[in-house]
Amino acid sequence: MIKEMFLDLAIGKEPFIVKMINKAGKEKVTSPVEFREKERDWLLNQETKTVSVLADDGTRLYGHMLNNPYAKRIVIMFHGWRGTWDKDCGAIGKGFYEQDSSVLFIEQRAHGESGGEYIGFGMLERYDCKRWVEYVNGNYPDIPIYLAGVSMGAATVLMASELELPMVKGIIADCGYTSAYEMVSRFPRVMMHMKATKLVQAVNKLCKKKAGYCFNDIDITKVMKNCKIPVFFVHGKDDAFVPMEMSCRNYKACGAKKKLFLVNGADHLQSYLVSPKKYIAEVKSFFNWNVANVNAKDAMPA
Repeated sequence: MIKEMFLDLAIGKEPFIVKMINKAGKEKVTSPVEFREKERDWLLNQETKTVSVLADDGTRLYGHMLNNPYAKRIVIMFHGWRGTWDKDCGAIGKGFYEQDSSVLFIEQRAHGESGGEYIGFGMLERYDCKRWVEYVNGNYPDIPIYLAGVSMGAATVLMASELELPMVKGIIADCGYTSAYEMVSRFPRVMMHMKATKLVQAVNKLCKKKAGYCFNDIDITKVMKNCKIPVFFVHGKDDAFVPMEMSCRNYKACGAKKKLFLVNGADHLQSYLVSPKKYIAEVKSFFNWNVANVNAKDAMPA
């Protein structure tokens, strides 16, 4: 019973424990991150168009297109685990928009209005990402595409890098993790203050049976070794949920042109909020193909 509940919390679309907390009248549970609601006000006041595609497995997926009349590119943006497209991506999306980008905000499978019974930690979502790239190519031909993701969204776009992605010129991965198994193993330690190695192993096997994949199938550091698309890695130095060293390891393994931007005083999903001007300056440089060749030893934390 315990392993079923743990798996439901990790990958279920509407976990029983979350529904019970919400039903009891507590604050709505979305993710373990505290969000500043005002940061999404700008996005919610913009005119966005709801669009949808069918995933390869027939799942209906939804996104929200924010068109910029002066767009030089389209950024396809993916939110994090149990996050939402407006809360996770509203602030950074504004920054992208102001750099002459149209932004397509995705509702990942098993989140929001999108279908899907299980969250895939990037394993399932990478194919959804490819499908959204195909959608953009079909509806906005010949415009450069950038993929951007925060937390699990970063895993989505980094995992997708090994697929055929026409017109994708770069990837922005903000506070991404190295592997799903490492993250799921952190849940009981960080959130419940308990060691649960045997539990995680049992849940991993159950995940394979129910969702068709194992957590240890999702090894982003391994995927990065063969990456050919330029990647801009971002991480807050004070991230208590996804450790900064995970982005450092992904950066070190990445075989493509790359840049690592570490932000002092930033917790999970907070890098843009803490240092918006510097963040956008780095992104602008990345858009202009001026990604610095930073040595791994210079970018790694002391």
